[in-house]
Amino acid sequence: GGVEVTVTHIAMRAVALALSETDLRNLNGIEWEGTFYPRATVDVSTVVRRRGQGAGTSVAKVTCANQRPTEGIAKEVGRILHQQSKNPAAARTRKFLLRACPYALRGVVTKVLGALGQLGLNIPTLGVEATPFGTATVLTLPHNRNWSNVDMLLAPAWGTGNMPAPIVVTLGGICVKPRIVTAVKLTTASVLNVHVNVSLKAADVAKARLFAERVQELMTDPSILDKDFHTGENDD
Repeated sequence: GGVEVTVTHIAMRAVALALSETDLRNLNGIEWEGTFYPRATVDVSTVVRRRGQGAGTSVAKVTCANQRPTEGIAKEVGRILHQQSKNPAAARTRKFLLRACPYALRGVVTKVLGALGQLGLNIPTLGVEATPFGTATVLTLPHNRNWSNVDMLLAPAWGTGNMPAPIVVTLGGICVKPRIVTAVKLTTASVLNVHVNVSLKAADVAKARLFAERVQELMTDPSILDKDFHTGENDD
């Protein structure tokens, strides 16, 4: 059977396409020690909440997302999450290390482990994964349908240090808003609530606005997202 494509995957594809465009390529990078460095590939990640046994969160980073169709992105996210569920050793290792540390040192140890990953080091024995986040991370809220009457948006404050993802796109709930059809006719339309948070290390306000506008344009008409792909083309 086919893979389920959700609004999260559509947003990931839209973000990847925007980051690959000529006017916006300088947003594609990583922040380290107050300096912004360009990335060679357009990588987009998402954070998924795990339920049941082993509840927590998992990060799925899709490399070269601009070169994959939306369905290909959905497949890759599913593959990564399945792989993580079968081999959660890295997450357990990091949890063990943090629990073994004195409480006063946990913050420092967390920063050190994060820094090693941001430097591109892959150290499974320490629970460190090389650059686990993409340039942009897409978050989807709410996780619980019973909370859908309260629409929450998340704008992560990474602090003044090193940002795991310079761009965060948060997808909230869908609400119904009035829309003017003609001067005398009013109707309603379903609108997806989206929040875009861009580090000013990556772009100035004008460039950040251009990025947000392009993502909005692409998500408004998802049919144009995969226009460069043909039926049967390999998305690997």
